[in-house]
Amino acid sequence: MCVIVVLIIGQGGDSKVLIRMVPDKVAEKWDIMKGCIHSALPPTSLDTEVHMTNILEAILCGKMVCWAFEVEEQVKYLVVSQVIEDDVTHTRIFFLFAVVAILPTSNEEWQEGYATLQTYAKYILCDLVSAYTKNPRIMQIVKHLGGDVETRYLQMPL
Repeated sequence: MCVIVVLIIGQGGDSKVLIRMVPDKVAEKWDIMKGCIHSALPPTSLDTEVHMTNILEAILCGKMVCWAFEVEEQVKYLVVSQVIEDDVTHTRIFFLFAVVAILPTSNEEWQEGYATLQTYAKYILCDLVSAYTKNPRIMQIVKHLGGDVETRYLQMPL
């Protein structure tokens, strides 16, 4: 299993790092992380305890990856990712399943973490990065990073 850790030394010696969390650490911290991830569930995910357990199982078996951006050993934000392949076009999508800020995070810190995620997505041969959000701050960050925030996901009752 490939583990990517990028250490960035900022001004004044502040250490910043984006860590691909190992499954054992996710399991250990799940009670805390679960609420954070729950608050950022995509609209394609049902909001039940069973589905949250499915997310944990996917992280533990490697179908999803949990990333933590730390500054001076404090987690500022979490990202849960997965690779989705479109069966028709064979487009490999590095899907940001959940993106959640735990502490106030600057645009530069988001940009530093995203650069690592981008490098990883290219390494595993993804064609693009995609995510869902209703959070205005996340949309602002994506726009700052040059992403498209105008496309809309539509959901109708069944």
